Amino acid sequence: MKPEDLFFTKAMDEDEYIIARYYVESPLGLKRGAEEIGKEESTGTWTSVPRERRIHKLYAARIIKLDYKNSISDIGFPIENFSWDVGGIPQLMSTIAGNLFGLEKLKNVRLLDVHLPKSVVREFKGPRLGVEGLRKIIGTEINRRAHVGTIIKPKIGLPPKEQAEVFYEAASGGIDCGKDDETLSNQRFSPLLERAQAIREVVDKVKSETGRRVLYAINVTNRCDKLLETVDSAAENGATLLMIDAVCVGLNGIQAIAEANNHLPLLVHRAGHAAFDRNPRHGINNMVIAKLSRLCGGDLIHTGAIGKMHGEVLEIRAYNDFLRREWFHIRKSMPVASGGLHPGLVEKNIKLLGSDLQLQAGGGIHSHPKGTRAGAAAMRQAVEAVNHRIPLNEYAKTHSELKAALKKWGYVR
Repeated sequence: MKPEDLFFTKAMDEDEYIIARYYVESPLGLKRGAEEIGKEESTGTWTSVPRERRIHKLYAARIIKLDYKNSISDIGFPIENFSWDVGGIPQLMSTIAGNLFGLEKLKNVRLLDVHLPKSVVREFKGPRLGVEGLRKIIGTEINRRAHVGTIIKPKIGLPPKEQAEVFYEAASGGIDCGKDDETLSNQRFSPLLERAQAIREVVDKVKSETGRRVLYAINVTNRCDKLLETVDSAAENGATLLMIDAVCVGLNGIQAIAEANNHLPLLVHRAGHAAFDRNPRHGINNMVIAKLSRLCGGDLIHTGAIGKMHGEVLEIRAYNDFLRREWFHIRKSMPVASGGLHPGLVEKNIKLLGSDLQLQAGGGIHSHPKGTRAGAAAMRQAVEAVNHRIPLNEYAKTHSELKAALKKWGYVR
């Protein structure tokens, strides 16, 4: 393949290409480095082969833009290179995030973003409920406050009855959504179906006692051939929300669940993401994972928080902004902020990340000096304070649970 085969010689029709943006470091320079990506991920190889000229003209990648100042290249892949009925997201990822990471001629390369034309997006259904559907369930369509979630702690080890007891305390304190942690599955100490049944009893009890509808995400992560069977079993045993460790299963697992014959929303956990998105010079930016998670059907999607986990504020905001903006027919997804959160961090997270958001606290609820119920109340009070534009330390003067939380963890502005 000649280098000029990878450059446009005529005006570009964006509807005919999937455009991937890369940060590129190569001893050959940006232009040659981008050419190596384009060759490897479309029609080229390390040497000339028969019939290549004809195939290159039809299916070769095209370098669309070179930003030498920032070492960024936009590369377009013809939509004819992709199959959506067989192949789908896995085949897309094998192209835009495949062998290129191992190329000897590249020192570092990071997939920063991907642009999908309307013709591709229309192949997907997106979230079942999205932001507005979730708000309708919880009852926040009018006040538009952030939602409060919790992860049951300890993250593993509790039998179903105790798991449900902890959730009941949190739900009674005011949370909107509870969830399994990412490593909780179907262990002997907590069989999935028993856990789903015990949790559903709490959901119904809270509704009876308070009139509030709460959700709980059952982790249905499983091997591909058993995934939908697990989903159906969880739904039949009272699940109100499903959860998948999408990086571990594969993003196509999101799509499989979202398009299955059930009525439940889906929470997308990103356990494992930092293995490829933490290095700012090599790997995959979480924007790609967030974007494809929404496309595939994630109603709630983990994107990061200002807390214990690594994350650049501007990047997290960019993920969240994309999840909540218009995108053809695809419903908006609600970002989930999780990792080291406590009531004293609520104001800062909402200020920086927006209020169409689920704030998810584990230890920041359960280790409250007065227990889980008080910790949940403190988180809810912090959200209400922000919604009413009242500083947390002022609101705490008349809300003892929040006051105790701020005394323990501080008020981070």
